[in-house]
Amino acid sequence: MCIFCYRDMGMNDDSQTQGLVSGLIMSALSLGHFIGPVIGGVLTDYFGFAWATTSGSFFCFMTLLVITVYLCILHRNKPSCILGSEDYQQLDKMENSKRATGITADTESKRLIKQGTN
Repeated sequence: MCIFCYRDMGMNDDSQTQGLVSGLIMSALSLGHFIGPVIGGVLTDYFGFAWATTSGSFFCFMTLLVITVYLCILHRNKPSCILGSEDYQQLDKMENSKRATGITADTESKRLIKQGTN
């Protein structure tokens, strides 16, 4: 999913880009696996198990709220880099019919994304 966004931003779809995307995702996951237990241990030592789990639930709820606000309000008018299956079927038909004119599915997908935001 993430590699499609990078390709739509103009990066090549090669092993170097896939390594970059994989590295970023794995770095974020590893950082979370390290920070989570450390913060959880500190909270449990200072406040006890009940308050530590309550504060953890609060942080989860706040994260959910921030992501919901971002996706529903701030990100509403931005183009999505993920196309639905109907869009891919339409792009395949266009690519087969317009191959001789030099128009590819990649240029048509950019056009459809721009068209979807208007």
